[in-house]
Amino acid sequence: LVSTPEEAQQYLNIIETKVAVLTELSNELSLSYESPDTLSLSLQNVNCYSWAVDFLNDIEVECGMKHIAPILLNTISSDEQSNIYIDIHQFDRALLNITSNAYRYYKNHFSTSVALKNSMYVICIENDGVKLNTDNLNKVFERFYTEEKSNDQGHLGLGLYISKTIINSLNGEIEVRKEAENIQLKVTLPISPSPFMPYYPT
Repeated sequence: LVSTPEEAQQYLNIIETKVAVLTELSNELSLSYESPDTLSLSLQNVNCYSWAVDFLNDIEVECGMKHIAPILLNTISSDEQSNIYIDIHQFDRALLNITSNAYRYYKNHFSTSVALKNSMYVICIENDGVKLNTDNLNKVFERFYTEEKSNDQGHLGLGLYISKTIINSLNGEIEVRKEAENIQLKVTLPISPSPFMPYYPT
């Protein structure tokens, strides 16, 4: 089927893309069978302010590539000494699943905020464009749940289930609420009182 080097490269690019999708689906399937008690974690203390800056910077770059105009807010002071005790890789994956959903359904509104409230680290990610019945809100955290009738992008309905598993394994919580056309996902994690002391909730 290939008659020129350009066509060969085009086919190779398609193959690479499909392999990447299949690899990610395989990883999601494997991770979906973990629970908060069985998930392997490599925990470390991370400064609350520094993490928020890096997280929001990453979102700003991603939104720029997707031509999304985000509303980003970090209310944590630059001299904040408290930390979150997390597995950076797993926590980043949990939030990537959430933001990927937000990007996919985005129409006109996307916002992310990071704050400290009542000794908790609070991340809110909100977007419009989701056609989800209010009665089905908490179903988004169920394994394989999706309301998409056409699923040609290979979405298995595992992203938010995996996010919840990871966040719960870090002693955190995730909740969803809907106001008008906007969906907000709120993630809360306990903070460590000092740079050297991990926080273990009782």
